[in-house]
Amino acid sequence: MKKSLYILISALILIIVVFVLFWLNRSRNDVKNVNQTNTDVINNEIIVPIFMTDIEKKSLGLSPDAQVQVLNRADSGEIMMYKIIRSNEDLITNRKQLQVR
Repeated sequence: MKKSLYILISALILIIVVFVLFWLNRSRNDVKNVNQTNTDVINNEIIVPIFMTDIEKKSLGLSPDAQVQVLNRADSGEIMMYKIIRSNEDLITNRKQLQVR
């Protein structure tokens, strides 16, 4: 009788451990999927091109005739990153294009 009780308790504990491990693994996979989805949404975010003014181009020593897209500004409004546009293919229109390769 005692031996049967020990076997039953051991089997029950084993089932509980397997269930908890399965549940934890599933929770981790859900978090990974959510993080990947968020990254995909951010990378596919559309960027509306913003161009430098003639005054900004002059202050950076660029030709006033150049078409220059502003990619990043500091909180103070200072231009941190820009790209000279020579053709329409050079325009940055989504976050994925900003990734360093």
